[in-house]
Amino acid sequence: WDDTLCPSWWASAASGLEDNAVRLDVDLHRNELYQHTTTVLAILRAAREVARVGVVTLATREWVTSSSRRLFPDLDVEAVFTELGIQVYCAVVTKSCRGNDGVDPRVIAKKRAMSKCLQQLYRYKNNQLCWNVTSIGDSAVEQ
Repeated sequence: WDDTLCPSWWASAASGLEDNAVRLDVDLHRNELYQHTTTVLAILRAAREVARVGVVTLATREWVTSSSRRLFPDLDVEAVFTELGIQVYCAVVTKSCRGNDGVDPRVIAKKRAMSKCLQQLYRYKNNQLCWNVTSIGDSAVEQ
């Protein structure tokens, strides 16, 4: 979600306040946000025409909702997700994610959320599971 679809890093930089996309002056940056919104909407629609689509994120559901309202001011992102049948899978870092031989707990949480997403998007056909998956992300967790 963050920095792949939602321009949170850009918003933080544009606001001049590190890690604070919420403080962005939306009116000042409305044209950039409109262009970004149009692009994201086109990408989601195009992807959904040819594939099943899920969003896997380390963000909380609350952040996805609040950041989408703030950074996609002219678009109801949740309504678009519903219309296109796109589900958001929030990776949750729990106690069971910690203490796994020095592996970053966020990596474990993201892998679990990705597994859940894939299990729901892909079903067995004739006792075989056939996947064709593309992951798009900006961090090593997605790679």
